[in-house]
Order: sequence, then structure tokens, then C-alpha cells
Amino acid sequence: MHAFLALITFVSLFIANDAAQAAPATVAEKLPSQTTNTSSGTNEAYLRGLNAMLKDDLKIAEREFSAALKAEPNNANAMLGQAEIAFRAQKLNDAGRWISKALKAQPENSAAHASMGRYYGITGKPKEAINSLSKAVELDAAAFRPRIDLADMLLTSGQISKAIGLYQQAVAIQPAHAGAHYALGIAYLRQSDTDKAVAELEKASQLEPKNPLPWIALARAEAFGKNYPKALTLVDKALAIQPKLTDARLLRGDLLATSGQLDKALAEFNTAAGDAPRLALPQMKIAMQQHGAGNLDQAAIAYRKVIELEPRNAIAYNNLADVLSKRKDELPNARKLASQAVTLAPNVAAFHDTLGWIQRAQGDLPAAKESFERAVKLDPENGNTLYRLAMIEFESGDKGNARKSMQRALKAKSAPDSPEAVKKLLLDLGD
Repeated sequence: MHAFLALITFVSLFIANDAAQAAPATVAEKLPSQTTNTSSGTNEAYLRGLNAMLKDDLKIAEREFSAALKAEPNNANAMLGQAEIAFRAQKLNDAGRWISKALKAQPENSAAHASMGRYYGITGKPKEAINSLSKAVELDAAAFRPRIDLADMLLTSGQISKAIGLYQQAVAIQPAHAGAHYALGIAYLRQSDTDKAVAELEKASQLEPKNPLPWIALARAEAFGKNYPKALTLVDKALAIQPKLTDARLLRGDLLATSGQLDKALAEFNTAAGDAPRLALPQMKIAMQQHGAGNLDQAAIAYRKVIELEPRNAIAYNNLADVLSKRKDELPNARKLASQAVTLAPNVAAFHDTLGWIQRAQGDLPAAKESFERAVKLDPENGNTLYRLAMIEFESGDKGNARKSMQRALKAKSAPDSPEAVKKLLLDLGD
């Protein structure tokens, strides 16, 4: 299983979702099938270890790799085999030590650098991972998987053009690899190059027609172009392959909601929630749909489910606070929830805005003023927040600063939503 420790990549996700495959994606690639500059006995021990690894017989694999290393202490491939065994045994530190030994034994071993790149990626060191994977790619012009892993990491870090170049190289190395075409298509979507994205995703769907992921991505491409009917047709193809695929079900709901079919959208979100009861996102979709429709009781139930599933979901706390703030007897609970949202995400202006509005409803103008000042500091061009700060300042008897805040609100990039309310406040201020 060459270069071990596969990251969760676009390609591995693609393989894992391939309904045509009987087994899930392996956590690692194939190790080299033979070694170089080794005795036949050492190579035979290594190959026996590789064969045992492929059968998931780790005890025999470890014995054979140990035998190979006893005969040849600097056999980097056998070390990588030991690293794979350690990884499968969930001994990540041991895996890292074996990879380091392999690199020390053979500094120019591309597979060892690729393994170290994946190790760094799994242990949360993206810069080091990129460096190691880049070295692996540099050392082996025909290395497919390191290019995919490196491209995925670059794409995640926003380096889209570099990622696309690597995906293109991977496709050139393995033109029939559906996952590589899929990943390249996703990268083109990130670059808003819809035509190229569609071409790659269609190629992926041709190579793996029973995999739903290309159809979902093609649907997103059509939705990007606001071709919602076609997008729905493509999502339906994905759901025909895998009816309980949550991502497809949620996308279908989003498309229906965008098309104004709100009841049907809600039905899709409820179906997704039933299929994935431990996933917070379907509940969030339900909550926001009900919230927007003014069904506050149902929205509150769904937001609470989100919080139960994701206790650090700041948006759910904020939105539930907004729902409860509509009831006077719930204002204390609403304030606690809004405060929790601010604690979880202190740099989100909208959360301070929600807290300030609830504090005002409770008559706590000093606290409300402090919250709105913080919101304005975080988002100085939001006309609505500036207007609300001006209102608090006026109600606190500070007409001078209220006038200044209103002047800023009227000049802000986003104007206040309610011209009537602005006009009334201006009249009250005497302007």
C-alpha cells in the first residue's frame, strides 16, 4: 500500500461513494510491489509482507517486514510497511517514527515523502504536508496519488490554480481514473470555470456511471448558472443511484426552495433528517426554512436539535435567540442563547446585533449600546446595525452621537432596510 496514510481526499470520497464497489475505499495506496538493490531473500520477505497486508493479516505482515529489515536494515519500503501496520493499529506516533526512519534510510524515496506528507496532513500540519508531498511529486514524475493529495491540500488552502495543474497531471498519468476527473471538475467549479468543470464531471460520470457524486456536482454547476430545472434533473439521477445520499437530498431541497417550492423543499429536508438523524445540517435547513416562513415553534424545535447535535454551533444559538426574543417571557432565555453565540463566535457582527436587540427589549440600554458598538466595529458599513446603534443612543438621551451614527448609516454601503423607520428617527432627532 504505497506511500500509506491516505488523506480524506476528493478522490477517496469519490471511491467511497461508488455504489458499484463492494468494499469501501482503503486507507492507503499499494506499497511498491518490489524493492530495488536488495537480495532475493529480502525481497521475498517483503513481498510476503505485502501479500499479508493486502489480506489484512497484520500479524504476518509485521513478521515478514521485520524479517526483511533484519536482512536489510535500510529497506525503506519495509519500513513504510511497518508504518502502515502502525497506522491501522491506530498507533499514529509509531507510524510517524517508521516514516522518519524510511526517510533517513532513503532521503530520495518518493513514497516515503508522500507518506510523511499524509502523516503531516492527518496530524494537522498542512504546511509541512504540502512541503513533503511537493518533494514526493518532484522525485517521481509518474506518481499519481501524491499529486492528488497535494492538489487536494492546495485546493483546501485556496490555491486553486496550482491545484488544477496537479489534477491535470494526475489525469494525464491515469486518464481512466474517474476520481481524478471528478476532483479536477470540482477545482474548476471553485474557479467558476463552469464549462471546463462540466466537461470533467461528465467524463467522471461516464467512467463511473453508478457513482452519484458527479451528478451532484453537475447539478451544482447548473444551479450556479441558475438553470434550476436541469439541476433538479441531475440531482434526481444521483438519488436514483443512492436514495439516502444526504448531500443530494439537501441540494434538492435547496433547489426547490430557490424555485419557490417551499413545502416541497421542507419535505426534502425532513427526509434527509430522517435518513441521517445524527447529522445537524438537515435540522438546520428545517429550522431556517421554518424560521423564514414564520413558523417559530417548529423553528425553535429544529434549532434545539441542531444544538443537541452540535453544541458549538453558534448560528443555531443566535437564531434560536432571535426566535425566542419574539416572546416577552422568553427574553431571559433568548439573552443567554445570544450571549452563547457571541462567546462561540466573538467576531461575528450579526451575533452582537442580535444580543443588543434582546438587551434593548429587556430595557438594558447600556448593555445594548455596548453590543451594537461592537457590531459596528466589526461591520462598519452595515446600515442596519448603524441605525440600531443610533436608536439606542437616542433612547439613551445621547442625540449627538445618534445623529453621527445616523449619518454613517445613510452613507453606508448597505443601506438600512426600513426607510420609514429611518425617517421617523431622523424626525425625532430634529434633522
